[in-house]
Amino acid sequence: MYSRTLSVAASNHAYDIPELVQLACSFSSTIKIRNGFSVYDAKSIMGMLTMNPRDGSLTVSAEGDDEETAVNAICRYITGSSD
Repeated sequence: MYSRTLSVAASNHAYDIPELVQLACSFSSTIKIRNGFSVYDAKSIMGMLTMNPRDGSLTVSAEGDDEETAVNAICRYITGSSD
């Protein structure tokens, strides 16, 4: 399992949930996003639409053949980073 934690501000959520789910679905790994005490399946549009990010942190984790690549891509998408 590979994971990364991101600092987020509720006012800075410029990502599109359907696009985020589509990105997650492009990987074979199981991908989860933890927001506070709740954990969401990043490949579930219904689950992700219920996620209400708060100030603080999100933890993106994945398990599978492409876990590190998946986590890094999701983190780049959420933060809008190109690194």
